[in-house]
Amino acid sequence: MKKYKNKKRSEMKMKRKRIMGFFLALVMFIGCLPLNPIASYANGDVEINEKNFPDENFRDFIDFFIDEDNNGFLNHEELDQIDQLPLNGGSIKFTNLKGIEYFK
Repeated sequence: MKKYKNKKRSEMKMKRKRIMGFFLALVMFIGCLPLNPIASYANGDVEINEKNFPDENFRDFIDFFIDEDNNGFLNHEELDQIDQLPLNGGSIKFTNLKGIEYFK
Protein backbone atom coordinates (compact mmCIF):
# COMPACT_ATOMS: atom_id res chain seq x y z
CA MET A 1 0.00 0.00 0.00
CA LYS A 2 2.85 2.35 0.87
CA LYS A 3 4.54 1.70 -2.50
CA TYR A 4 1.30 2.52 -4.27
CA LYS A 5 1.02 5.90 -2.48
CA ASN A 6 4.64 6.76 -3.25
CA LYS A 7 4.12 5.85 -6.90
CA LYS A 8 0.97 7.97 -7.02
CA ARG A 9 2.80 10.95 -5.46
CA SER A 10 5.63 10.54 -7.90
CA GLU A 11 3.21 10.54 -10.84
CA MET A 12 1.48 13.66 -9.50
CA LYS A 13 4.83 15.45 -9.14
CA MET A 14 5.71 14.59 -12.73
CA LYS A 15 2.34 15.90 -13.93
CA ARG A 16 2.86 19.16 -12.03
CA LYS A 17 6.35 19.53 -13.47
CA ARG A 18 5.06 18.99 -17.00
CA ILE A 19 2.24 21.47 -16.52
CA MET A 20 4.59 24.05 -15.00
CA GLY A 21 7.07 23.48 -17.83
CA PHE A 22 4.32 24.03 -20.38
CA PHE A 23 3.18 27.27 -18.71
CA LEU A 24 6.75 28.54 -18.38
CA ALA A 25 7.37 27.86 -22.06
CA LEU A 26 4.12 29.66 -22.90
CA VAL A 27 5.11 32.68 -20.78
CA MET A 28 8.53 32.78 -22.45
CA PHE A 29 6.91 32.65 -25.89
CA ILE A 30 4.47 35.44 -25.06
CA GLY A 31 7.32 37.48 -23.61
CA CYS A 32 9.06 37.42 -26.99
CA LEU A 33 6.10 39.01 -28.77
CA PRO A 34 6.23 42.78 -29.36
CA LEU A 35 4.09 44.79 -26.97
CA ASN A 36 3.11 47.51 -29.40
CA PRO A 37 3.31 46.27 -32.96
CA ILE A 38 3.14 48.91 -35.66
CA ALA A 39 0.12 48.33 -37.86
CA SER A 40 2.08 47.71 -41.01
CA TYR A 41 1.24 45.22 -43.69
CA ALA A 42 3.31 42.83 -45.79
CA ASN A 43 3.53 45.30 -48.65
CA GLY A 44 4.60 48.10 -46.30
CA ASP A 45 1.36 50.06 -46.41
CA VAL A 46 0.28 51.96 -43.30
CA GLU A 47 -3.44 52.23 -42.72
CA ILE A 48 -4.79 55.69 -41.96
CA ASN A 49 -6.89 54.80 -38.94
CA GLU A 50 -7.40 55.79 -35.30
CA LYS A 51 -4.79 53.30 -34.08
CA ASN A 52 -1.96 54.63 -36.26
CA PHE A 53 -3.04 58.31 -36.19
CA PRO A 54 -5.07 58.88 -32.98
CA ASP A 55 -5.50 62.66 -33.41
CA GLU A 56 -8.54 63.18 -35.62
CA ASN A 57 -7.24 66.45 -37.11
CA PHE A 58 -3.83 64.94 -37.88
CA ARG A 59 -5.49 61.84 -39.37
CA ASP A 60 -7.72 64.02 -41.59
CA PHE A 61 -4.69 66.09 -42.63
CA ILE A 62 -2.76 62.95 -43.61
CA ASP A 63 -5.78 61.51 -45.40
CA PHE A 64 -6.48 64.69 -47.37
CA PHE A 65 -2.97 65.93 -48.20
CA ILE A 66 -0.69 62.87 -48.16
CA ASP A 67 -2.82 59.91 -49.33
CA GLU A 68 -2.68 60.71 -53.05
CA ASP A 69 -4.59 57.66 -54.26
CA ASN A 70 -7.28 58.04 -51.56
CA ASN A 71 -7.26 54.36 -50.65
CA GLY A 72 -6.96 54.87 -46.87
CA PHE A 73 -3.37 53.57 -46.82
CA LEU A 74 0.02 55.21 -47.12
CA ASN A 75 2.32 53.24 -49.42
CA HIS A 76 6.12 53.48 -49.63
CA GLU A 77 5.99 56.05 -52.42
CA GLU A 78 3.66 58.34 -50.47
CA LEU A 79 5.75 57.97 -47.32
CA ASP A 80 9.13 58.41 -49.04
CA GLN A 81 8.24 61.59 -50.92
CA ILE A 82 7.50 63.50 -47.70
CA ASP A 83 10.45 65.27 -46.12
CA GLN A 84 8.44 68.04 -44.43
CA LEU A 85 4.96 68.28 -42.99
CA PRO A 86 3.67 71.88 -42.73
CA LEU A 87 1.88 71.50 -39.39
CA ASN A 88 2.23 74.99 -37.93
CA GLY A 89 0.67 78.34 -38.65
CA GLY A 90 -2.72 77.02 -39.68
CA SER A 91 -6.07 77.10 -37.95
CA ILE A 92 -6.04 73.32 -37.43
CA LYS A 93 -4.76 72.29 -34.01
CA PHE A 94 -3.04 68.95 -33.48
CA THR A 95 -2.93 67.45 -29.99
CA ASN A 96 -1.13 64.20 -30.81
CA LEU A 97 1.42 63.61 -33.56
CA LYS A 98 1.56 59.84 -33.11
CA GLY A 99 1.99 58.37 -36.57
CA ILE A 100 4.62 60.88 -37.66
CA GLU A 101 7.21 58.14 -37.11
CA TYR A 102 6.07 56.46 -40.34
CA PHE A 103 7.64 59.30 -42.32
CA LYS A 104 11.39 59.46 -42.89
